[in-house]
Amino acid sequence: SVMNGAFAMQTWIDPNAYSNLSGVAYGFFGGGTASITFTPSSGKQVTLSSLMLGTAPPNVTRPTTVDVIDLATNLTVFTTLVNVGAVAPTVSPNVTSATGLRLQYGIDVFNVALDNITYSTSDVPSTGGVPEPSTVLLSAAGLLAAAKFRRRA
Repeated sequence: SVMNGAFAMQTWIDPNAYSNLSGVAYGFFGGGTASITFTPSSGKQVTLSSLMLGTAPPNVTRPTTVDVIDLATNLTVFTTLVNVGAVAPTVSPNVTSATGLRLQYGIDVFNVALDNITYSTSDVPSTGGVPEPSTVLLSAAGLLAAAKFRRRA
């Protein structure tokens, strides 16, 4: 099981128990929310692309909130309310962070499960660096000379 704060997430294999999914991770009994944290290694970023939600029994519809929180700012970068029922809906946050993301779901995680979580890691893109002061001064001098020349013409 995956540790989730005070709760532990369990796995369930029966494909008929949680919508049309099998091998799901579900929050332990007791309600509340469940979460999974994605933390990239240094120099990498993580992208959370999609996930599916299932409910047990599958003929019951349960409203569930899916939130993705950026670990650097602790701000919610994606949120949606999903009605989870007989057919497992796909949620596509498509969010990226170099510091990490926390996927949090549930108004009540009782009998709501996650499956098919798609995420990836990649190199953090280069920002191109900061120009050296001499380059900035040379550019500024060129602009001033061009402005002075234009004023005379």
